Amino acid sequence: MSTNLSTLETLPPSHDGHEHLVQFYGSDRSLVRTVAAFLANGLVAGQPAIVIATTSHCSAIITALGDRLIDCGRA
Repeated sequence: MSTNLSTLETLPPSHDGHEHLVQFYGSDRSLVRTVAAFLANGLVAGQPAIVIATTSHCSAIITALGDRLIDCGRA
């Protein structure tokens, strides 16, 4: 089943002021592109990152980050 969803929903802030975002991806390609862009922006700014994903998604994200000249081994 394939869907073409690219929806970003923001839940109300929790009691501690943090936001929780939910995004639905219509394809693996869309997921990898979006996650890699988000991570690249944070890593370039010197922010830490943790990714919890399937092995195939992790590999694709690492490749996409490498395409953006991000060295995941050093980040």
